[in-house]
Amino acid sequence: MASSRSSTRADPVERAVAAWLATPLASRGPVAFALSGGRDSMALLDAGARALRERGRDAIAFHVHHGLQAGADTWSEHCARECASRGVNYAERRVSVLLCGMETPPTRGFGYSLAFRRVYPRLAKKYAIPLVPFLLSGVALEPGMNGLDGIHPNAAGARQIAETIWPYLRPMLR
Repeated sequence: MASSRSSTRADPVERAVAAWLATPLASRGPVAFALSGGRDSMALLDAGARALRERGRDAIAFHVHHGLQAGADTWSEHCARECASRGVNYAERRVSVLLCGMETPPTRGFGYSLAFRRVYPRLAKKYAIPLVPFLLSGVALEPGMNGLDGIHPNAAGARQIAETIWPYLRPMLR
């Protein structure tokens, strides 16, 4: 039985990667791929590595190990093994996670908003990670801190967000 993959670039992922590689931004040097190890990232890595090899170029796969899943080490080992079997360079970074809490308006009812608010402290406790109680403190609903839509932070709002998270982020950078 013939393979569903053919070298005629019938695969939409391969076509998209090939088209991107033809752009000036990606026309030379190695190309890095984010790799979770799941099917979608593996499909992208396969298509990308194949297209790069055809052009005499290298692929690099980057995996972020956040340690939040019980199987995080297993995913890391899987990614390293799969890259080695494909002849793809592999790099991994172990990172610390800072959880930033959000709020939701009571459009779905007060109970929903309250339950939503309680999720962040529970997650922070479960994974033993630091929590910024409300990312948009001093920004949400403040006209001078948001763009014309009144929702998305403008430059002043972005500065306020940075000031809000810095006390939590700084100890993580030591």
